[in-house]
Amino acid sequence: MPETPEMPRSGADVSSCALIFGLAAAICLLIPVIGEGLAVLPALTALVLGFLTVRRHETDRTVRVWPAMIGAVLGAVALFVGVAMFLMTDLVG
Repeated sequence: MPETPEMPRSGADVSSCALIFGLAAAICLLIPVIGEGLAVLPALTALVLGFLTVRRHETDRTVRVWPAMIGAVLGAVALFVGVAMFLMTDLVG
């Protein structure tokens, strides 16, 4: 009986995208006044791509998981800081 071929283990592009979006969200926070608003979309994207890549890694369909985890953490931190900055400016001013 012939063996079934294994699914190709890829996903470096998704994990790299998560890292890039996480870095973009962190860099957007450095822009004064409008940075917290600009950082929300890349931060959410980094979180979603990071969690998708980790799920794919758990089912053994991807190889590189560390860039995705770093991107997800950067996205979560950027989202937290952005929301905190937005709330502080609304409450104070």
